[in-house]
Amino acid sequence: MARKQEKLKRLKQQLLAAKTAFNVEQTMVISQALITLQPSILRWKFELASALFESGSLSEALPHLQMCAKAGLKDPDLNLLLGHCLSAIGNYPEAIHFYKKTLRQNNPAQNAAGFWSLADLRNYNFTASEKEQLLELCSNMPTQAQYGFLAHFSLARLFDDEKKFEQAFQSLKAANLQVAQRRGYDANGYFSFPGILDYWSNYLQVMNHWDRVFPGKILHVSYEQLASNPQQEMETVYEYCGLDFASESLDITQGQRSIMTPSGSQLRSGINAHSIGSGRQYSNSIRAYLPELERLTLQARRLINASEN
Repeated sequence: MARKQEKLKRLKQQLLAAKTAFNVEQTMVISQALITLQPSILRWKFELASALFESGSLSEALPHLQMCAKAGLKDPDLNLLLGHCLSAIGNYPEAIHFYKKTLRQNNPAQNAAGFWSLADLRNYNFTASEKEQLLELCSNMPTQAQYGFLAHFSLARLFDDEKKFEQAFQSLKAANLQVAQRRGYDANGYFSFPGILDYWSNYLQVMNHWDRVFPGKILHVSYEQLASNPQQEMETVYEYCGLDFASESLDITQGQRSIMTPSGSQLRSGINAHSIGSGRQYSNSIRAYLPELERLTLQARRLINASEN
């Protein structure tokens, strides 16, 4: 018994060290060892599920998380991780169920993460009570709250749905300023617009350079053209790569794999033109930058036209 207790103590210490070092593989190994030693302890199953989730093994993480939820494990991250796993495999009704549970927790950080997760499901509409809760969360948020940008991004989505674009823009600005401060960027240049224009300008300079180095060898693809005529554009891409056209590539909604990227629900909706031109709704808020935006747009079009010719 003493040897077992000593081994248990050592594994717990190793688990803490592995998590602190963000060593996912080591966390999985240690969690498995703890489960073998104490199979009835839900905490170790949750630690394994969390590590599996971080590694991208959602199909393996999900049953462990579901078991923990069914057995009544109390952990602030459980509902959020369940929602993420279910969303990644396209089970949005169940994902929404667990995301909504995070809103009922007395934890502002979890509330913010839950709101953002719901906002990321583009077809979800916030209820009146959820809107009130989100507004209160943003109003009472400490200035340095690490979760603040999630709440402001969620509020921007809500205002955008309500066509209150000036309010949405201000929420986007607040969110991006917090992101800039957290990541060490120049907060004044990061947002949304001098920094964005500078990034795009640099990209166009790089692509113009490669066009000069390899004239006629670079294929530039326009998303607008891809969305309006996907087969023609994809056939061009396949031909450029020296491959035979595969028509199944046009239907990206049929894949069975998990999608862990942000806006996974948007990706599952397939190639579409729904978002094209949506930025014009914010033209009043970015009026001072419209001339530069138009100049860069013309440069991008020239690159694409040159590629087509």
